[in-house]
Amino acid sequence: MEYWGRLDKWNAEKDGFILELRARIALVMLEHWGPVMGKVSSNEDSSGRRYIEDMQPQDLVRKAFEIAKFYVERAEQDNLIKKYDSDKGNENAN
Repeated sequence: MEYWGRLDKWNAEKDGFILELRARIALVMLEHWGPVMGKVSSNEDSSGRRYIEDMQPQDLVRKAFEIAKFYVERAEQDNLIKKYDSDKGNENAN
């Protein structure tokens, strides 16, 4: 994951966008797993192996966000994610 530096100096028009944690996790999953995600088909080849059907883009994105949301909720539940306080910097990271 990227470290975005000082957000108080961020200029969205000039510098781009900042992704919220769930959006960043979903993007990473889509980049890494998107090309190979699919559903098992009921069709088989001549050796009896089932085909994997490509997922539609909207289904891929929906699934990536479902997983990202669950991941963040679980990390928060286990106290593994802390809110960043821009006034205090990284003091709250521990």
